[in-house]
Amino acid sequence: TQQERENIATPDALLQREQRYIGTVIHLALQHITHTGYQHWTHSRILQQQPIWKAQLQQKGISPLSLNKALDAVELAINNTLNDPTGQWLLNNQHISSECELELWDNKGQHIIDRTFIEKNNSDTSNGTSSTIRWIIDYKNSQPSEDQSIEAFTKEQIQLYKGQLERYKKLFKDEDNTIKAALY
Repeated sequence: TQQERENIATPDALLQREQRYIGTVIHLALQHITHTGYQHWTHSRILQQQPIWKAQLQQKGISPLSLNKALDAVELAINNTLNDPTGQWLLNNQHISSECELELWDNKGQHIIDRTFIEKNNSDTSNGTSSTIRWIIDYKNSQPSEDQSIEAFTKEQIQLYKGQLERYKKLFKDEDNTIKAALY
């Protein structure tokens, strides 16, 4: 198209880029929250963090016209995660082998695991021992479209990222753990 030949970004391309930048800042924030302990993240702490998130968004290239909306998206994602029992479980840094943004390499290249840890599974006592589960979590900031149900959106996201999660699981295949992967 003419826009491509002239190297002019389309509105859709700009929106996708801004969503990636927002996602990057959310990932950084979740990593920081995990390392510092989610229990310490009160409303006032989140307010104190806003200038940092705003600066990160600006550094990534969020346009001034979109900056407040992008900052709101980061804050909403962080608040939703901190107020969700599953989110708190994911952010808990007391898990065994707790890692955020873990870089691993294989013959296909570099892989960055957003969140991983080992959980003791005390419910499997059939053989008198407890088993462990290696959790691999891939954070996503995607939202359903206006005309899409949550069920359809969830199914679409699982299908979209199934291959990626399977690749991540293979990176841990030599561990003596049950391996589970999920989107959050």
